[in-house]
Amino acid sequence: MAVAVGGAANGGEIRARMMLDLKDFSQKMERARKEMKDTKEKSKKTKESIEKMGKGAAVAGAAMVGGFVAVVKQAADFEQQMSKVKAISGATGDDFQRLNETARHLGAVTKFTATQAGEGMEYLALAGWKTNDIISAMPGMLNLAAAGALDLGRAADIVSDTMQAFGLDASTATHAADVFAYAQANANTNVEQMGEAMKYLSPIAHALGWSLEESSAATMSLANSGLKGSIAGQAFASSLARLAKPTKRMAGLMKKTGMEFFDAQGKMKGMPELVAEIEKGTKGMTEQQRSAALSVLFGAEAYKHWAILLDTGSGKLKDMTKNLQNCGGTAEQMSKTMIDNLYGSIEIFKSGVSEVAIKLGNHFIPSIRKGVDALTKFVEGLGKIDPNKVEIFLKMAGTAVGILATAGAISKLAGALRTLVLGMGPIGWVITGLSVLGSVIVGVKTATEQSKTIDLEHIKELQDKTKKVEDLTSQYDKMRDQIKLTNPELMHYRELQQDAARETDPKKIEEYAKEMEGLEKKSGLSREQLKKFFDVNDDLIGILPEAEVKIDKHGKALLENSKKAKECVDQLKELAETEAKNALIDVENNYDKHIRDYEAALKDTSDAAQTLNDKRIEKKGIERDLVKLEDDLLERQKKGDKSAAIQYKQWIGEKKERLNTLKKEISSANENHKVATETLQTKSKTLQTDKEVFNKLAQIYLEQVGLNGAAEEGLEQVNKKLEGLEGEKKKLEDIKKKKGSLNEKQQEELEGLDKNIQKHKEVRGKLEGIIKTQDKVNSKIDDATAKGNI
Repeated sequence: MAVAVGGAANGGEIRARMMLDLKDFSQKMERARKEMKDTKEKSKKTKESIEKMGKGAAVAGAAMVGGFVAVVKQAADFEQQMSKVKAISGATGDDFQRLNETARHLGAVTKFTATQAGEGMEYLALAGWKTNDIISAMPGMLNLAAAGALDLGRAADIVSDTMQAFGLDASTATHAADVFAYAQANANTNVEQMGEAMKYLSPIAHALGWSLEESSAATMSLANSGLKGSIAGQAFASSLARLAKPTKRMAGLMKKTGMEFFDAQGKMKGMPELVAEIEKGTKGMTEQQRSAALSVLFGAEAYKHWAILLDTGSGKLKDMTKNLQNCGGTAEQMSKTMIDNLYGSIEIFKSGVSEVAIKLGNHFIPSIRKGVDALTKFVEGLGKIDPNKVEIFLKMAGTAVGILATAGAISKLAGALRTLVLGMGPIGWVITGLSVLGSVIVGVKTATEQSKTIDLEHIKELQDKTKKVEDLTSQYDKMRDQIKLTNPELMHYRELQQDAARETDPKKIEEYAKEMEGLEKKSGLSREQLKKFFDVNDDLIGILPEAEVKIDKHGKALLENSKKAKECVDQLKELAETEAKNALIDVENNYDKHIRDYEAALKDTSDAAQTLNDKRIEKKGIERDLVKLEDDLLERQKKGDKSAAIQYKQWIGEKKERLNTLKKEISSANENHKVATETLQTKSKTLQTDKEVFNKLAQIYLEQVGLNGAAEEGLEQVNKKLEGLEGEKKKLEDIKKKKGSLNEKQQEELEGLDKNIQKHKEVRGKLEGIIKTQDKVNSKIDDATAKGNI
């Protein structure tokens, strides 16, 4: 940083001189930049030497450190989670202690950790539940999460949201969990899909008087015919809303067929009774007539939902509703079955280990917190010298530490630098000084070339940082042009502010104020406007450590000009464009593989779903067989046919054995389906990112000519703007042709137009190249993903 110091030898000058030390530090960083070229080779040799000195000792030391960190992290994660529960629930004192102890207990004796139990409590607290409600509901939530093979927090979220929509009291949480578990066990659906359906159905169903059990029975019936999740809930909910306010056509059909959906008090009939009314009204109709009638009543989107309920029948729906009302203990029983295997035992063991880690970690946390608090006070003390420069120093030191930390694995140096520059303040990578900018860019470029994952978020961060520096620079230049003071006068004005703030003598303060007023009048700006200028000045200095500044007697810095800020903007724009180009190259090289990966994941998901469905169908068949066999056994026993009874008992035993095995296979198949679905979602997201890259690069090019938008839209904007620019150029050329020459201002305008037109043509060419490749890639991706939407 180029620095000039003025003022007498006093406290302010001493502080200013302290800042001069940073110039020496910056020079040393410049030398460090040159030495970084040798880092790779030296680190490689160091790594080999360390390996030869003894891998065993290194591994043992790493294990000890890693074990300590893991123990403290477990305890810290739990503490942080329970802090969320405390903040949301408002629990304090004994209430919070009970929540804490409950989470710890559940973490020790179930497959879920204490932290996961805390996540479940968080969602229940978000629903407005109090301590006693949360504690009593947690076992049911744990059972449902285990039975449904989903996260505990997600299980609690689904149940609490649904209960809230139905206006159910928190005391019924265990029953609500049983309803969801029963639905998964007895229909072709799962807890996640039931929750998604209820998200749409429950509010309107509750408003019309349907119960959770009636709504669940309807949803189960729909799921058995392939309508699940939002597909089941959204249209079905809309159709119920239609019944609440029927059209003339609907009312006419209802009157003609004798269907009555509301009782004498105007309350909608229960779900089975309502279906019975439709059965009565459509009796004797052909399939075509029935479909037409259902379309009138429920709309084109939902008539198939009601056709399914009619096919199921009001009697069966009534039985299903009754079974749901009496399904107590289902979640607990399913949970026991789901974890009655080796993996279940391992999960419970892991939770027990987690509880031990929390106990141990809690002993270390107080000491660690004291150490962190002490460091915080130390940093606050440094801040009294000069916050901006201390921040620069600390972050430069952090850079050095980061490089040393990667010495054992030099192949990760570029990736570490990329992560480092993202986390180093408002405009992270310039914090290390423009003197080492070349090294940082090399690191980021290498990271981009080696990365197999396209990071659009990082590109966006670079664009956001560019805009921030650009906006600050624009504000600085605009205000500096308005201020009619020299830099020395501005420095003196700021010194007067500091002098007045520290002075206690009223007469002196008045003198300072009078002199400040004179400078304000001369500047042409108000005191508030000058304050705004100094704020912008300080913001820029804070992110441009090598900007040319002058420091006054109080240690306050003033920019000489905005040259370094503009260089910084150019570098950031270049970096964002480089990352986007590399991302585009990655897409062009890998999108075929990404499509193949997606198609493979789609097949795996389909196969997993088919396997799960087949096993559920087999389970239902066995359960039906068991009912018949047990009835037949009873009949044989009544007749005294002992031989046949023995045979039937053998068959029943075999069926039950197969049923138990099948339940475990269904659990495994359900987990496989979940993993396959998650993989498919990841692969789908990769393809969507591939598509987004084109518009991201197009956006960067469009910003170069002051435009914004996607590739094709942007090309239209560029062509339109080019047309306008060329029209303006033609006007000037016509003037020149008519008069023989242009005046100086017109000539400058013409030259500016030529440059602007050339820039727009360059951007147009780049956009046309992007769109050409984009059309080919997007077409193939759309063809592939369309298969997953059928």
